[in-house]
Amino acid sequence: MWLSQQTTPRIGPRIVLYSRNSCHRPLSYLCERFRSFLMDTVKMSLHIEPETIAGLPPDGPFIFVWGTGAYRKSGAYLSVVPAAQFESGKGTRHFAGLDRVSAPIWSEKESDARAVVQTGTVGDLSVTWCKDLGLWLMTYDSREPAPRGILFSYSQTPWGPWSDPQIIFNAARDGALGKFIHNPQANPDDGLSGPAIGKGQTNLQAAHGGANAPYVIERWTRVKGSELSIYYAMSAWNPYVVALMKSQLHVQQRVTTQQPAQYRKSA
Repeated sequence: MWLSQQTTPRIGPRIVLYSRNSCHRPLSYLCERFRSFLMDTVKMSLHIEPETIAGLPPDGPFIFVWGTGAYRKSGAYLSVVPAAQFESGKGTRHFAGLDRVSAPIWSEKESDARAVVQTGTVGDLSVTWCKDLGLWLMTYDSREPAPRGILFSYSQTPWGPWSDPQIIFNAARDGALGKFIHNPQANPDDGLSGPAIGKGQTNLQAAHGGANAPYVIERWTRVKGSELSIYYAMSAWNPYVVALMKSQLHVQQRVTTQQPAQYRKSA
C-alpha cells in the first residue's frame, strides 16, 4: 500500500491512495482528521499490519499512519486505524508514549500524540516492512540542525525505538550536484535549472537543487546474504524531477528478540 501527494495552492495537500489493483480514492478525510497535530502540512506514509503485532489495541488488523507536523519543523508521529473502519477513520488511536514496562500507550486524543522520531526536521517520509529482516524501515529527508540529506532508520516495531539515523544520500557528499541536481555555483553552468515550484520559480538559475521525498518501493527491497538493498524515488527539486535511487546497507547482525540488527552503509 502506497500513496502519492498532490498539493493545490491555498487548498492544501490531497492524498490519493493507490490499491494493488490500481484503483484510487481521495483521502481528504484523513487530512482533516489528523489536522490538529499535523498542523498546516500533511506528510504521510501508510502500511497495512503485515502480521499480528503485540502491543496494539484489540480491534485490528490496523493500517499504520506515520505523519509529520509542520513541514521540516517536527518529528514523525504514528496513528493506527482499524482496517475495517479506514474510510471513516472511526477507532483511530495515536501513539502516546510508553508505559513503565515499555508497552505502547494508545490514545483517542490527537493532543496526546508523541513523536516516534524526534529529529525536529522531518520532511517527506516513507515507512516499509522488510519481512526477511523482521524490521520496519524508514527513510525521510532532513535539514539542519539535524543531519542534511536522506536519512535511514529501522525498528522492530512501528513505534520504535527507531535506530539512530544514518545518511544514505547527501547531494554534496555523493557527487549529485551538477550531475542531476542543480548547483548555482557550477562553472560552467550545469544546464540543470528548471522546472521548479514555489520560490524557485522566480530565479531558476539561482535556486539550489536539493533531495527530498525518498519514497521506498517496498516490493523491490532485497536481502541477499548480509546486504540489504532498498530502492526509492527521490525528488531533486531543481530541476523538479524524480530520480530512482538505490542504497545498499550491510547487515552487521541479524535481529533477535534482545537486540536489533545493525547496519552500515555500503553504497
